[in-house]
Amino acid sequence: MLLSLTKLEPCLVCIGLVLALGDSVEGAIHRRKDTKGSQWWENTIVYQIYPRSFKDSNNDGTGDLKGIESELDYFVDLGIETIWLSPIFKSPMKDFGYDISDFNDIDPIFGTMKDFKDLLQGVHERGMKLILDLVPNHSSDEHEWFKKSLRKEEPYTDYYTWRDPSGFDENGEPIPPNNWVSVFRFSMWQWEEKRQQFYLHQFVPGQPDLNYRNPAVQKEMENVIRFWLELGVDGFRQDAVAHIWEDDQFLDEPLSGKPNTNADDYAHYQHIYTTNLPETRDVLKNFFNVFKEVGEADGYPRVTMLEVWGDPAEQLKYYNCSNFPFNFGFLLLENLSDPTKILATIDNVLNSIPKELTKNWILGNHDRWRVSNRGLNDPLIDAFNILTLGLPGVTVTYYGEELGMTNNMNISFENTVDPSGCNCGSDLYLTEFCSRDPERTPMQWNNQVNAGFNNGAKPWLPINSNADELNVESQRYDSPSSHWNNYRIMANLKRSHPAFASGEAQTQLDGNVLAVARTSEVDPDSVFVILINFVNTDEEVDILGDFHSSKSEATVVLGTLGKNGHDIGDVLQLSSFVLRPFETVVLQY
Repeated sequence: MLLSLTKLEPCLVCIGLVLALGDSVEGAIHRRKDTKGSQWWENTIVYQIYPRSFKDSNNDGTGDLKGIESELDYFVDLGIETIWLSPIFKSPMKDFGYDISDFNDIDPIFGTMKDFKDLLQGVHERGMKLILDLVPNHSSDEHEWFKKSLRKEEPYTDYYTWRDPSGFDENGEPIPPNNWVSVFRFSMWQWEEKRQQFYLHQFVPGQPDLNYRNPAVQKEMENVIRFWLELGVDGFRQDAVAHIWEDDQFLDEPLSGKPNTNADDYAHYQHIYTTNLPETRDVLKNFFNVFKEVGEADGYPRVTMLEVWGDPAEQLKYYNCSNFPFNFGFLLLENLSDPTKILATIDNVLNSIPKELTKNWILGNHDRWRVSNRGLNDPLIDAFNILTLGLPGVTVTYYGEELGMTNNMNISFENTVDPSGCNCGSDLYLTEFCSRDPERTPMQWNNQVNAGFNNGAKPWLPINSNADELNVESQRYDSPSSHWNNYRIMANLKRSHPAFASGEAQTQLDGNVLAVARTSEVDPDSVFVILINFVNTDEEVDILGDFHSSKSEATVVLGTLGKNGHDIGDVLQLSSFVLRPFETVVLQY
């Protein structure tokens, strides 16, 4: 059971202040070299780790905290500033950690609380930040709160949303209260014989939705947030927050009219009563106040990032209750090879989100196919890593994107473990938006056993068959113009130049060539331009003068094709510049 921490808050504040000063609760020194800057996140590079898949230190087939700690210098070398861990809390793993049975403890599959504190200290000693995943919408059905709510034990009776059946069918079976369908298909309502009521679950049945109409529930979650922040965690990415609040009339949701869907599909409906309701933002604003309070108390500002799907106009509403909501513009594009759509996606954000608000750019995550499986020729993988690093604001990189890792499309239905994929059935499980296993396979470190993920135990998901050629070791040391090295160079540019740290962005499209220019008032005479050729032919560039008409030449500071194209240090005459097929260059002039 997770107890209310209200009476313990003064003690926790003391712990948080002690940690900030240097002493952990075990008495060891917690050395921090990370910044206290008030807005450290505004231009940071966030690297998302799916812990089950990153590094297995104890050879049990599943990645863990010690495995991540063993590779911390990897992030330093790559230029990463902030590490984000997908859920590591105690869980029965019905949805691989997004079903939490204890919000204040580490699941044994990942390690211990000491392992976590060691990892946190290692991150801070290297000047980086550590962010965790928070899942405030629901808990596991194995959480003590739910068990007591099921038994109607006060004060937990209304910690979850319970409803009577709308009636009974001809067999005497209870009928759900309405037509609401879960994100993972089928009814959003699960019958419980013990309580003779349905409970609401917007995801799998093992993830009952918390009832935020109950003030005690909100206080519980605020205490969870405070607990981890006062241990020294630098912030949270809050998952599935748009689902926090539902309309209390429980009306049927209207049909979406989308083709090729049926009554069991989430896409079959318009979710006007179950997502993005205004009261959701009231809850999140109260959470946001906790982040600010803890940061002000110890001098290390915390960040909260929200998973919110929608266009920039919809996302603007969430800037009042977080530092920023995630921008999924690139993720929503079915095909990334159309420069017109890429330009429109970028401009939509640049023109809709005011300058003073933090923008962010995301290519992939644990729920969507990898970039390399979305219509791109291999060299253009570099283009999108460079683009997201070169645009204003936060860059979020899903593990393996720096290598150009691909989906593992050879996972059989029998080996499928993702509940979403299992619900899609054997005919559809490998289609996009069904199984998420293909983009979650283990990190490819080298060409040794299990790609260096562990020492030989069967991994929880199969290693991709291309790991012998596509891995960290081969790209880091054997190929100067590899995906990994191009990522590293651009990450260092982002961190070291004012134009990328805080400057303005301009965009243009000339035929098949997309250009993004970055300028800064700090160094107005220095302009950086990212140029991407989206086609398999030479393309002449005739737009550079629009960015800095007084200059006649520029220097290449990054070229994705290396000596097969324009290499670092080449000086180009801007009046006669040709990009090679699928080439990306970054120029300074």
